[in-house]
Amino acid sequence: MNPRMIGLSVVVGIAVSLTGCETYKPYNSSETPPRLTRAAIMVPPNSKEKMRRAGDIMSVLQKRGIEAIIVPPGDEPPKDVDGYFTYTDNWQWDLTMYLAELEIELHNAQTGRLIASARYKQGFVHRYPDPIEIVDNLVGQILGEPPKVSKPAEKPQNHDMLKN
Repeated sequence: MNPRMIGLSVVVGIAVSLTGCETYKPYNSSETPPRLTRAAIMVPPNSKEKMRRAGDIMSVLQKRGIEAIIVPPGDEPPKDVDGYFTYTDNWQWDLTMYLAELEIELHNAQTGRLIASARYKQGFVHRYPDPIEIVDNLVGQILGEPPKVSKPAEKPQNHDMLKN
């Protein structure tokens, strides 16, 4: 086999092995998670983008029948909630901004202890997912749902080929 073919095979092998390298990692403590009927989302300071993630978390909680409130940066979690969520995100640039990492944590409202968390991280070769898809998956994992499979982008169809 010539060296050029070997090099091409190595490059293709690496590209295939890195494709779709994104990971979801859930964590659950020994503390029994509360049955959430009302939850707070604590907004970290200094970013409009952080407020958008709080809105996404609120939306996916409400979709699951959980009342959610957003708490402004610097305020304490309310005492009348079953738990509160914190989160950190990391955005990177590659032709456009994309969500590279997101971690969401659920805390005990009375003690502040971490009950459960889930983390998402993109690999070197990445896609440009909708952040709400990632938030939905992470919140689902925190609440004990199995991870959802990411949907690949649909290929456009050539309708001219369908005509006779």
